[in-house]
Amino acid sequence: METCIRCGARWLKYLIEEPHYTRSGRWWRVPLTGADLPEIGMDNIRQYIEKQPWCFVGGSFFNSTGARKIAPIAIS
Repeated sequence: METCIRCGARWLKYLIEEPHYTRSGRWWRVPLTGADLPEIGMDNIRQYIEKQPWCFVGGSFFNSTGARKIAPIAIS
């Protein structure tokens, strides 16, 4: 979880990197509200992100430093 130092917005960021594959680094970032915190655990982070209406994605896998993605969101 991250908090923006400018506006105080909370974000959930999920990263995947497979060191044995070139350009495999990828991340997903979704806005997070205080009401969502009890719902999120280590076993359901992927499902939580995939059910959001939008997110930011980036990394070498996507050849991007960050772009907005509208649902459906699939973490692979």
